Amino acid sequence: MSGGLVRRRVAAALVVAAEELHPVAVDLEFDVCDPFAVRLVFRPDGEREVTWCFARDLLAGGVQYPCGEGDVRVIPIAWGEPGRVVIRLRGADGEAAVSFPALPLVSFLGRTHALAPLGLEHHSPCYRLHLDRALDDLLTAW
Repeated sequence: MSGGLVRRRVAAALVVAAEELHPVAVDLEFDVCDPFAVRLVFRPDGEREVTWCFARDLLAGGVQYPCGEGDVRVIPIAWGEPGRVVIRLRGADGEAAVSFPALPLVSFLGRTHALAPLGLEHHSPCYRLHLDRALDDLLTAW
């Protein structure tokens, strides 16, 4: 962790079929300047990096009970081994399901909550700066 950034690499598994899993390393990222979001960063060997950004409270809820609609769903599951969470991702290029051990997700969330407690995200030190930059980018693009 560096300042307001939390990063953790997790050994996960891409779910190809009910019984077929392919190991994949995923970086979990949180930036206190964007306190409502978490990122999953996939860095496959020899391929371009893929980042999914979604609500931190979706991940927090999803480690306990099924959460989400649409592009991102987070589902706790007992799938041959206890304490797993499946994150289903749907985009223009297709769908993927990634199975994670629950403990690293819970640990990661604990570190993010220490920097920006749920419900108090708007008090994060650089949140207003982040909003100002995002608004500038939006208006510049217009």
